Amino acid sequence: MHNVFATKESDRPIMVSYTSSPAFDKCLYNDSSTAALLTTGESGKVRGWQQIEGIGLVKNAQHEALAKQFIDWFIDSNVQENIYLNQWMYPAMSGIEIPACYNSSTYTPEDIIPYNSELTPQDITQNLDKWLNAWEELYVVNTNPTPLPTWVFMFGLAIFVVIRKKYSD
Repeated sequence: MHNVFATKESDRPIMVSYTSSPAFDKCLYNDSSTAALLTTGESGKVRGWQQIEGIGLVKNAQHEALAKQFIDWFIDSNVQENIYLNQWMYPAMSGIEIPACYNSSTYTPEDIIPYNSELTPQDITQNLDKWLNAWEELYVVNTNPTPLPTWVFMFGLAIFVVIRKKYSD
C-alpha cells in the first residue's frame, strides 16, 4: 500500500511510501519515529492505495525455460521469507511469518481498505484533470483552496509522478 508518512516529531518532511516503510526504520535502526498518516473513512477503517507488484512471463520470451525457473525460484518460500526485510514489502505468499519489528510499526494489508476498490478506471479518466488541478491548488499553490475529501490528498501524493509527467510534456 502506498501511503503518506511523517515522523511523530515532525522533524522530517512528509513522503509518499509503503505501509511497510515504518518497519524499515524500526527493523534496521530501532527507530519508531516514522508513522503512517492514513485516512479513515466513515466506518473508521484505515484507507490507503494498494499497489501489487507482479512477475510474469513475456509472450515469445527468448529464454522461456530460464524465465520459468526464475519465477519458480522467486515464489519459493525461501525467497518470499526474505521479502519483508530486504524488499520492505509484503510477500506474495500467505503463511510467511511477519518479523517482530513489523508488528509494532506497520499496518497489515488486512487492516487497510484499498481506495482502488472504490474507484473505477472510468472515474479516474473522467476526474483526473479536475483532481490534479484541485490537488495542485490546495497543496502546491495553496491559494484559496477548494475543499477536497482527504482521500484526494492521498491520491495526489500517490500519483506525483503523473503530475510531473503532465507538466514536463
